[in-house]
Amino acid sequence: MNTGVVALPRPSDALAPLGYTWYLITPETPFTAVDVLQGDPEHYMWLFAPEPAPERLWERIAHWHGLLVQCGPAVVAEAEEPAPAVDLTDEDQDATAG
Repeated sequence: MNTGVVALPRPSDALAPLGYTWYLITPETPFTAVDVLQGDPEHYMWLFAPEPAPERLWERIAHWHGLLVQCGPAVVAEAEEPAPAVDLTDEDQDATAG
């Protein structure tokens, strides 16, 4: 009997053989790489990266988070001072221009 339900592989089963690293997205950076995808009642978004994330990524996330907090009502309870500006290289600017 066809119930119309399709069993899909878990993301970790599909990505682990490819060498991916996964991080639970939380307000604090850097995110912590984990070995097992496990639900969290407060944080439910994930970053799947094809290689371990470089330190520069965490700096950029903190920078953008600081800018977003300044844009309007605080999304984060008790928003702290925004992160200092990150100096973008010409290479970074070229990558974001197009």
